[in-house]
Amino acid sequence: MEGKKELHVSDTLAPQKRILHVLTEASSPIADTAATIIAGQLERGYRVAVASRPEVFQGLSAQHSQLRHIEIPSGPGPFDLSTGRSAFRLHKNYRHIDIVHAHGRHAAVLAGLGLTGLPTRMHPPIIATIGRDEDDSVFGAQHSIVARTATAVLGTTERVVADYEDDVAVVQRAQLVRTDDDGFPRPSVSAEKMRRRLSADDGRMVIAVPIEAKDTAELTEVVEAVVALGKTQSDRRWRVVFTGRGRVRSHLEKLSHALDYVTVAAPSDAVNIVNAADIVITSARMTGLDSDDVMNVGRATIVVGNERLARAYGPQAAVANTAEEIGRAIAAYAGSPAARISGGFVLRERVRSGNRDHLTQTLLELYAYAENINA
Repeated sequence: MEGKKELHVSDTLAPQKRILHVLTEASSPIADTAATIIAGQLERGYRVAVASRPEVFQGLSAQHSQLRHIEIPSGPGPFDLSTGRSAFRLHKNYRHIDIVHAHGRHAAVLAGLGLTGLPTRMHPPIIATIGRDEDDSVFGAQHSIVARTATAVLGTTERVVADYEDDVAVVQRAQLVRTDDDGFPRPSVSAEKMRRRLSADDGRMVIAVPIEAKDTAELTEVVEAVVALGKTQSDRRWRVVFTGRGRVRSHLEKLSHALDYVTVAAPSDAVNIVNAADIVITSARMTGLDSDDVMNVGRATIVVGNERLARAYGPQAAVANTAEEIGRAIAAYAGSPAARISGGFVLRERVRSGNRDHLTQTLLELYAYAENINA
C-alpha cells in the first residue's frame, strides 16, 4: 500500500503505551481470545483498559489490580441511543490512549465512531478483530465504518479477510484461542488414501501448497522453486499439490499440464492434502486454512513471508522468501525424515499449548506496525 512503512521484526509496542480493548459481549471465541490477550499484556506491564458493560468486564475473568474499566452502555444488539453514548465515551478517552483493539464487528464500529470530531493527529490506531457471527442485515453500513476507520482488520474467516482487504491497510487472519480439537478442520480422508488419489503412494515426496492462487510475490517464488525441482533435485520423485483459490489458479493448472509432478486439487481438499503431505509451504494468505490449522495437522512447514509472520509457527519452521531459499528448505526437509517428524510434532504441540505468550507478542508487534502506519 502506498506510503506504508516497513516494520522490522524487532519492533514491538513500547512498554509505556496505553492499550484500550473495546468489547460488547463476553461469550464467544473472539471474547475468549481478548481475555487471553489482556492477561498477557498486563503480565508484561502494559497499561491496559477495557471499555464495555460491567457484566462483560466481569465475564472476561481478567481481573488485575492495574486493569482499568471504562463503562460504556452498548451491547451486541442493534444500534440504539446507547451507541452514541458509547462512542462519545470512547471519544473522550482517546486522547489518553495509544492503541485501540476492538473485539467484534459491533465493537469495531463503536471504536470507529469514537474518532468522530477528534483531530487526525490524535487518532489512535484501531485494530479490529471481526467475525461473521453477527447480524448481516446492517453489514453494509457497519463495513463502511470499519473500513474507513480501522488501521488493521483481523478476520476470523477468509470471507472476512476478503471483505476488507481492498479497504484497510493491514488485513490478516485472526489467531483465536482454541481449547480442543473441535476448533480445527479435520481430515475426512486418511493420509494413505489421499496419497493414492494423488498417485503419490510410491514413496515420492508430497508437498502441499495451500497458498491463495493470487498474483503475489510469495506465490511467484514458490512456483519458481517448484519448477526448479525437476532440474536441481531430479534425483527425487515429487508430487506438489496446489489447493489455493484465486485468479491465477488457471495458470497453476497450465503448470500442472507442463510438469507431471504438479497437481492442482480442490480447495475443499486442503486439509486432507496437508495431512497427506511430507512438507507444507505456507504464507500469510491461504485458502481454507490458517496458520493454526496447518500447525495442528503437524507437518514440516516452510513459511514464505516476513519473519513476523513466521513467528506464528515458531523457530521449528523454515523461513524462505526466494525461490532459492525455498528450494534449499525443501531439500533439507526431504533429506531428513527426523527433521520432518520432529518439526511437525513441535508445531502441533505449539498450537495445542494455547501459547498465550506468542499470541501476545504477535499482537504487540502488530500494534507497533499500526502506530508506524498512522504516524
